[in-house]
This record gives sequence, structure tokens and C-alpha cells, in this order.
Amino acid sequence: IEYVVKRVIGLPGERVFVNKGVITVFNKENPKGFNPDKGQSWENTYIKGDEDRLDVTLAENEIFVSGDNRPESLDSRINGPIDIQYIVGHAEARILPFTDRRSL
Repeated sequence: IEYVVKRVIGLPGERVFVNKGVITVFNKENPKGFNPDKGQSWENTYIKGDEDRLDVTLAENEIFVSGDNRPESLDSRINGPIDIQYIVGHAEARILPFTDRRSL
């Protein structure tokens, strides 16, 4: 058994669009879409890939995950959405950035 840790980018029912490494998520609250990386603490540290194009709408039992080292990450951009039945854990604490450490 192999376990991986990835960042959840898209939730069930959302549309995820990837164009040249930039991710845009569309949902009811954001019908024009938003970039989940924009303005986040990891925005300057993750390694952006140069993927051409991906457009997927998630089923009610699917999530879209991505790694921070995008060019090397085996994630939903490569393997497709993940069925939520395969989620085996959840985050319990936020460690970085050090200025925002807390239990979740």
C-alpha cells in the first residue's frame, strides 16, 4: 500500500480548469472562477508546471488533488479525479508558515 499527501484543489461538483500551469476552480460561489493558489502562503514556493490544458467537472464523489512540485507530481492532472472513498486521513495541524501554526 502506498499513501500520498496532496493538496485538495477541487471539491465534488466543482469544475477545475488547468491552462499552462494555472489552476482555476469554478463553483456556485465563484461562477467566474478563482485561482486557489493566488494570495496563499505557498504561492511563491510551489513549482508551477507548464501543462497545456485540462478541463474537468467533478462528480459528487470526486475531488481534484495537486502536489506543490507540479512538474514532478503524480496527481489529478495526470491520474484524474480521486474517488472520496480513497481518502484515509485528514489534516490535524498547520505547521507552515510558522506565523500561522495551529490545530485544524
